[in-house]
Amino acid sequence: MKNKRGITLIALILTIITLLILAGVTLSALVGENGIVTQAITASSKTKEETAKSEIELAWAARMTKFYEDLSTRKSK
Repeated sequence: MKNKRGITLIALILTIITLLILAGVTLSALVGENGIVTQAITASSKTKEETAKSEIELAWAARMTKFYEDLSTRKSK
């Protein structure tokens, strides 16, 4: 009976150590330098920046279209 308890205790300790290692690896993957959270924040800021650039380009194109429309209507009068 004493031998079985020793084996069970060793198995429990090894299981706990394995779980702690897996938890550490998981946290590292989430929060590390190239972790999922860091990459999500970077992607979010890049998306906002590109959206702003796109809106500026669209406004510029609309203004240039209006300018050339006005210019062509003046010439045809």
